[in-house]
Amino acid sequence: NVLIFSMHRFSYCCGFCFPILLLLGATCVVLAILVPILGTRLTRSQVSERVTLLPGHPTFDQFCNPTLPLWKSIYFFNITNPQEFQDGQMPIVEVKGPYSYREKRTKFVKDISSDGTKLTYTQQRIFHFDAADSAAGLSENDVICTINLPLVGTIAQIENFFPNASSVLKQFVADFFLEQFAPISIYTQLYTCHHATELVWNYTDPLVQLLYSNIVLKFLHKTLPQPYIQIQLNNSVNDTQHSIIYTGSDDIERIGQYIQWNGVTRLGIWPLEDANYINGTEGLFFHPYVTEDEVLQVFLQDTVRSFDITYVGRVDHLGLNALRFELPNTTFESAFTRSENAKWSSWCPDGLIYLGVTQDPVVPIFGSKPHFMDGDPSLRWNIVGIDPDPGVNRSHYDTCVDVEPTTGVNIQVQNILQLNIQLNRTSLFPQMKNLIQETTYFPIMYISEHAELTEDFKSFLEDHGLREIQTAYIIEWFAVALFSLMALVFFVISLVSCVWFVQLRKLQDNETTPVVPSTIQN
Repeated sequence: NVLIFSMHRFSYCCGFCFPILLLLGATCVVLAILVPILGTRLTRSQVSERVTLLPGHPTFDQFCNPTLPLWKSIYFFNITNPQEFQDGQMPIVEVKGPYSYREKRTKFVKDISSDGTKLTYTQQRIFHFDAADSAAGLSENDVICTINLPLVGTIAQIENFFPNASSVLKQFVADFFLEQFAPISIYTQLYTCHHATELVWNYTDPLVQLLYSNIVLKFLHKTLPQPYIQIQLNNSVNDTQHSIIYTGSDDIERIGQYIQWNGVTRLGIWPLEDANYINGTEGLFFHPYVTEDEVLQVFLQDTVRSFDITYVGRVDHLGLNALRFELPNTTFESAFTRSENAKWSSWCPDGLIYLGVTQDPVVPIFGSKPHFMDGDPSLRWNIVGIDPDPGVNRSHYDTCVDVEPTTGVNIQVQNILQLNIQLNRTSLFPQMKNLIQETTYFPIMYISEHAELTEDFKSFLEDHGLREIQTAYIIEWFAVALFSLMALVFFVISLVSCVWFVQLRKLQDNETTPVVPSTIQN
């Protein structure tokens, strides 16, 4: 009787505990599901609040005065046999660089819309030569010999002025030019030699000065914008040319994206309408919570066009994990190979992008990867000194952006582009009638704009939310693991209780079943 009573009580406990344990297990499962959902929403809300481009937010200060060190490094293709090249021999070049410049970038906020969704600003970029970061023995006063851009540009303008004209008419125009600007036009060479700093920024040229002041060109509305060659801008800010971007306060996915750049909402220089849209950010930051399957957009002011960049892998910098995005090879495919690139006027060999319309006046300038990497092999023919296998140095020659995915901030950037000028052999001008090839895309320089993560910038990110976010993630997943473990324990115990309950019920039934005595045969 005592055994039966004990079995009854134990059976009762098992039956009573089973649904409670099952309920507790189910509750833990629900909590394990809800914790990451609610935690992610809360964390995303906090991140969005921190990165919004409004005064008082840490990202706003970084936007106005970036503390991530920015550099511009220049590598020249110095022609060592310029006269022989002009006379018909194969050109020989040597790469000289890097000539490194430290960049100080400052944005001046002019206005924030009343609803806080749009920010208007101007920008100033100042560059200082850094001998320590440049290659040993290099100086801004080094003499570099390169292609005479004003002469080649002028010849291209003359040939394109009457594109369908007969050779006789073109020769007449060429002779008129040579006569108008003699003796400068006669004695001007296909090459020019200047100090490195002049070729990086700007230099005076006698042909340009004459063209700038010529009465005939003014009558034809073909005057030059300035009486000197402007390669890049330094220490320049124009308060009349405003840029407008989204602050992200209403939609964090649009943070930093251009609405207007340099006073325009549409570029108007490319042949197709969708190429003239100003899409993307300036490339120093994107929206938070960037994912691997995204295609990010960057608008680069030096090329005056937008680019797509795609995910290629994960990298680590000073312990911070980042997603690496690069320009896809389709960017540099010819319009003959990829019809979509016709909107950029890329009617050229594979490996080049057309940049001529970004110049005023238009000059046959083309961009590429350094040493024509991933381009048509013919681009490297007949130029001695070009790296025959640039793919070996791919990590140094590819444009890449490393994005810290939680904040969307770039912690390492390498924007690299080689500038080349198209040289067409022509009998109209003595400087170009003996060129070794019918058409040569001659390399001038390649420019690397880069930023590298420092301990100070890493500390800034961690002190302004990244450490808290990482801690929240750890707590969040610890809670998920704990609730999952508790759910497993409760389910196991409830299962054991259920099994015991069934077994005890069977035993009870056996104990209480009356024994029927067998019939005694007499």
